[in-house]
Amino acid sequence: MNELGFSPTFSAGAAEFSTEKMAGMTIDAIIAEADENLYASKKAGKNRVTAFGSSQVFK
Repeated sequence: MNELGFSPTFSAGAAEFSTEKMAGMTIDAIIAEADENLYASKKAGKNRVTAFGSSQVFK
């Protein structure tokens, strides 16, 4: 891709849905958690996935 003049990156946020957390969790709350983690990834840098408040960098 660098030969074409651009270098794509990937950032993601993940949220866990489990039976233990199911009580009181709505779809909107799960999506909001994933969205918060996505923006944490973008703020921390490129090429990373954030879940559970911590991020992993991919090279």
